[in-house]
Amino acid sequence: MSKTQTLRPVRYFTDADGIRCALVPVANLNDSAIIYADDLTRLVADGVSLNWQLNSNGSAELARSYVKVSLPGKDGRVVARLVYGARPKEQVRYRNGNRLDLRRPNLTTASGGNAHKDCSVIASTCDVAAEGSNE
Repeated sequence: MSKTQTLRPVRYFTDADGIRCALVPVANLNDSAIIYADDLTRLVADGVSLNWQLNSNGSAELARSYVKVSLPGKDGRVVARLVYGARPKEQVRYRNGNRLDLRRPNLTTASGGNAHKDCSVIASTCDVAAEGSNE
């Protein structure tokens, strides 16, 4: 089984705004992350695994956790950073506070913070940032 396949099936639905979304199961959590289907398709085409996990920055609370994924030949990346196309030293914020909601309108950035691994390992995620996804 390749890293872009998963034992946990992805489910699709249309949200209240008429946009096709995907529910991607998150390992070590009895829940799924929500992402626009076109963003998921783009990430998978770039080789991003569908085996997502919940990581914590030291707190057991979901509010201080984030969805992470492995990249081919690289270590883990925060999925929200890949979806948004965040640059180094940009912190991704979740407008509704739900870190499992990875739909673009829920993501924004703020400057400052530690130097994060940037999106440049996946060219199409940087294309998203260049288009000005901070609406």
